[in-house]
Amino acid sequence: MKNKLILILSISLLTVCFFTACKKKTTTPTTTTNTTTTAAALFTFTFNGATANADSAHAYATYHTMYAYKGAKNSTSGLTDDFFEIDLDNLNVGTHSQSTTNALTYIKASGTSNVATAFSVNITANANNKMTGTFTATMTTGGAMSGTFTDMPIR
Repeated sequence: MKNKLILILSISLLTVCFFTACKKKTTTPTTTTNTTTTAAALFTFTFNGATANADSAHAYATYHTMYAYKGAKNSTSGLTDDFFEIDLDNLNVGTHSQSTTNALTYIKASGTSNVATAFSVNITANANNKMTGTFTATMTTGGAMSGTFTDMPIR
């Protein structure tokens, strides 16, 4: 009888240990915030006297390229209302002028492409994965373009 009691107690104890060891831990869901910054204050441009703020802007350190977008993506052409691409030989602080490795392109959703015939990009700050500066350009259409970028994220 004593052995039977020990057996029953052992089985009960193992059962309790088994179910408590398998108890799921309760986890609190973590909330993440979208770190994509809209560019209302990040990238401002003026083309032939009309000034606008880009909706999104960022740079890629690997490719030394800055991108800015204004407007919604057109489902037919796949382009935004305004698209900027500025390719530089590096993203270092200083003045970058047009060369074989530096280019500035401005494309409208209509597909009209304006390439700078002459331009200058002045990067005044590049720290903590953010870049600030100004640019001026004369476009193939003969139009004048200028703008600023402030704390543009660098990816």
